[in-house]
Amino acid sequence: PAPRPPGKDRPDHRGAGGLHQRRQEHAAERLEWRGRPGGGQAVCHAGPGDAPGGAAGEPPLPGGGHRGLHSQAAPPAGTGLQVYAGGVPEDCDTLVITTPTKDFEDIVTNEIIKYINKGGNILWFNSSYGTAKNLPNVNKVLATYGVDAFSTGYIIESDSDKMLSGAPYMILPDVEYADVTSKTNSILFAEPTKLNIQDEDKLTALKVEREDLLTASETSFFRSNLKLESYKKTDEDVAGEFTVGAKLTK
Repeated sequence: PAPRPPGKDRPDHRGAGGLHQRRQEHAAERLEWRGRPGGGQAVCHAGPGDAPGGAAGEPPLPGGGHRGLHSQAAPPAGTGLQVYAGGVPEDCDTLVITTPTKDFEDIVTNEIIKYINKGGNILWFNSSYGTAKNLPNVNKVLATYGVDAFSTGYIIESDSDKMLSGAPYMILPDVEYADVTSKTNSILFAEPTKLNIQDEDKLTALKVEREDLLTASETSFFRSNLKLESYKKTDEDVAGEFTVGAKLTK
């Protein structure tokens, strides 16, 4: 669904199901390799943006900003996620995926799954307003980690101690202790979505280990009806404790 316009008491924030939140713009997806001059960590990015040399508005990195051959000779900007010949580069430490708004092509899906099966890392951010249901290949990638498709909707908090400045849509989830969160005291989310992780038996069958990192409190509830303006719980809303950030190891 299209994002709701901000109201007088609601700033234009979009939540994301990950360790950070970021505003997502509807645009084409791409698979891109970025390296640091002189070596160091390499990051692949698959997400919104259609600038050929990097994310929209970013200048190209020294030495060209990316490498590898596209599966097309000269793909025009905005044509969707492109895969490089040979798949994800061997020295890509982390593949970052940000709120896919179009389904991955089959060839891209296969290359990402190959990357996962070889031990590659993925950092996935998903906006509560950027969810589309008809993304079978995107969901196929999520399923390798035992994650079901993202739900359309967002979490609202009822506990005033778990929200910022009395705003129920600005939630402060519980931060579980882990290596990745050891230096983090608190994290703020604006209207975040939730992670739909399969049960332990299915995770075991997939050889996936689950570690929850960020959890919305038991007083929170999930709202899928985006037309409602009130932040009071209705019969349509689903109460519960929701995972908004997790580490899944395969």
